[in-house]
Amino acid sequence: MNAKTISIITPSFNQARFLPECLNTVAIQTFKPLEHIVLDPGSSDGSREIAAQAKSVTLVAEPDKGQSDAICKGFAMASGDVLGWLNSDDRYPSDSILQLVMDRFNQPDRPDVVYGKSQFIDEKGEFIKKAFVNPNVEKLLDTLHYQVGIIQPSVFIHRRVFEGVGGPSDIYNYTMDYEYWVRIHQAGFKWAYLDCLLSEHRWWPGMKTAGQRGPSLIEHLKTVWHHFGYVHSRWAQRYAEFLVNGTDGIINAGQDLGQTKHLVDKVKAQILNDYNGCYSSYKIIFENRNKQPWKETYEEMKRLNVFDKPIVQPVSNYSYLKNLHTRTMPVKKAKGIAWDTWLTVNENEDYFWRYQVSNNFDWLFSIKAIEKEFSKSTQFLEVLSRQRKRDTCVVVGNGPSLQEINLDLLDDQDVIISNYAYYNQKLLKYARYLTIVNHFVAEQACYEINSLKNVIKVFPFWLSYCLNRSENTLFLNANLRPEFSKDAIEWISWRSTVSFFNLQLAYTLGYKKILLIGFDHSYKQASNLVEGDVIDQKDDDKNHFDPNYFKGKKWQAADVDNMEASYRLAKEAYEDNSREIVNCTVGGKLEIFRRAKLENELRSHTKYTLVSLFNGISEDECQKKEESILNDSSQIILKYKNKHKGERCVIIGNGPSLNNMDLSFLKNEISFGLNRIYLGFETFDFIPTYYVAVNDLLIKQSYIEISKIPCTKFISNRGIKYLQPQENLIFIKTHPYSGLNFSVDLLQGCQEGSTTTYIAMQLAYYMGFDTVILIGVDHSYCKTGIPGQEVIYLEPDLDHFSSNYCSTGTKWNMPSLTECEKYYKIALAKFWLNKRQIIDATLGSRCHVFIKKSYKEVFNGTSYS
Repeated sequence: MNAKTISIITPSFNQARFLPECLNTVAIQTFKPLEHIVLDPGSSDGSREIAAQAKSVTLVAEPDKGQSDAICKGFAMASGDVLGWLNSDDRYPSDSILQLVMDRFNQPDRPDVVYGKSQFIDEKGEFIKKAFVNPNVEKLLDTLHYQVGIIQPSVFIHRRVFEGVGGPSDIYNYTMDYEYWVRIHQAGFKWAYLDCLLSEHRWWPGMKTAGQRGPSLIEHLKTVWHHFGYVHSRWAQRYAEFLVNGTDGIINAGQDLGQTKHLVDKVKAQILNDYNGCYSSYKIIFENRNKQPWKETYEEMKRLNVFDKPIVQPVSNYSYLKNLHTRTMPVKKAKGIAWDTWLTVNENEDYFWRYQVSNNFDWLFSIKAIEKEFSKSTQFLEVLSRQRKRDTCVVVGNGPSLQEINLDLLDDQDVIISNYAYYNQKLLKYARYLTIVNHFVAEQACYEINSLKNVIKVFPFWLSYCLNRSENTLFLNANLRPEFSKDAIEWISWRSTVSFFNLQLAYTLGYKKILLIGFDHSYKQASNLVEGDVIDQKDDDKNHFDPNYFKGKKWQAADVDNMEASYRLAKEAYEDNSREIVNCTVGGKLEIFRRAKLENELRSHTKYTLVSLFNGISEDECQKKEESILNDSSQIILKYKNKHKGERCVIIGNGPSLNNMDLSFLKNEISFGLNRIYLGFETFDFIPTYYVAVNDLLIKQSYIEISKIPCTKFISNRGIKYLQPQENLIFIKTHPYSGLNFSVDLLQGCQEGSTTTYIAMQLAYYMGFDTVILIGVDHSYCKTGIPGQEVIYLEPDLDHFSSNYCSTGTKWNMPSLTECEKYYKIALAKFWLNKRQIIDATLGSRCHVFIKKSYKEVFNGTSYS
């Protein structure tokens, strides 16, 4: 039967500037749509009025849950045989588009989906470039592994597609269209390519895909992993190029990487390891390594030394296995499920720990690798217990009541979160530890969990089949004993709830008081379910703080009685040692522990308290206070204008090359020390003339040490909330700063330029120094990671002059060497134009921006004995 009618759906929200053109290009079509439905959830810029006045439009003016929800609602309302989706900032390029589409649907092969060409236009409607569209329908599914190749406004679907697979998923915010194409194709619907220009897609900063390219690319990786089980190397390449060079992979795709190629490769390797490091992805890629599209990823992972065979394998891989003895006796029996760990050997006499849950879970773990992980975890737990910041720890449950808590109270606290708590960015920001004990949670989000670098991750060893070994991950010897372990280094139980695991971890780390939040202790689930039964969550999750927490995922039914039994064990253990667990949850049904307000408990029981000028005042008052402090500093800053005109100074970076230099000359030089240079005062026997710190994380973690440095200190306004005003402390505005890329007037502030060294250069310029000499600016890092990413150290720091520079548990932002060089070139030009110079006297520096000289040559005549 021929397709006779077409309906066009337009989701619209606050795009009045483009909407009239969008509506008009539909209205003028020679093949008139049966209806043009515009869905507006509440625009405030006149969009609703524009749509309401258009004669050709049916306006649906009601709230929705986002763009995907609006599109699905529109598809469901539509009456047409064919459905089109045209966003309010896009347009059709001619009046014949719908006729061309309908003619193609009615050809003898009767396709389910018709798609065609598109081109990008800017805000003014001017042509930017032709969009890439893959015309090869036969290879379309394979190419969807590594590219979209389909432009959304140029796609039209037959109603039977919507009836078969539904509409775009509201789980996705940026890739609802890409994910929809994959789902349609995997369902077996027939696609047809129409070799015509069907749409003009507007590319402008206000659109989600362009304006938020980072989150968009992350969601592309998520989409690919969920549908294909791994991430293709081309997606990793695009994301790496974006992180290093800021390219979007669409409008400015294919640019020469130049000197950044090596760094792009390092970031790409990390991305591939995070997303493809689990056993399931490894297996998919390895088993298909001789076929495209998997072959390309396999070869890239080999080139980048990412393809490390996992330490775990399923039991089914072996025809012969012998269990030598039971390490831990079964301790839980419910519906035939028993938990065991066995020492196992195969026919090649390889020894494993076999972790087994009957009819559910059966894996083998290399005994040498596991014991190595246990040893590492033992070492770090002991160090972390000595380095805790507080005697009080906050353990976060994930109930809906978290929405009633002021999460900013967690700032500068020791916090343990679990499972998908990282969906809330504040919880992730303030967390020190993340724990997961459930294999469904780990499997369904392993790539997200592996990508987290700014938190210490603590897991049972048997989750290493999907959660990667890494420098910020600890694996513990976990079991299901109905006992509370007071020493998680020896063993730890995860019985009935991850919170029981967390309470044992906190005990081992030495916390005296535990504050619970988000422990609602109630679940909306079918009454016939028992603990461990699998639930396939289709709708919004009402049991947790985020409706997407388990939406579209599997989880296991909970038993609050069993959870209470575990909590009672924890309470008894804490009280036996004069410790306490306090329930600070807002509401909820957990009544085992004393109840109190979180803010009251935090105020009354801390190891030390950060004294801040901003405690207890409003945001407006904070802003006024900061402006007042900066004004006071401005009066002092004026005294430094050209104070050292014609002189030279040394800017001291913190690279390991400092250890290979005789720094005795520093006593005779005017110098700027940066960041944690105070760790070298005794070893290098000097105190700098000036000290500079900018990074928020560094100041927050080192403000006590910074306050004691006995020289004039220039601190970013980021540090005002941590440091009390001092006679020798000057605050400069660096964030937000809207002035020149290189500041010549400190009263206006400074450009941060991705490195404290750049701030020091601007200070030196303002003070009038004729020559700036750099030492310790090694411009290379052993630790790899995504530029700007917040990471946490658990291993000795090899990137600075002291192995304790970033001590265990320290948070740090991964540098962007490309960004640093960009600003260094600006500084070099500024100095050169004013007949001044910057000399790089660093030993073995990999920065090639400045003139290089030997430090002995530069400081000729200084004693080196």
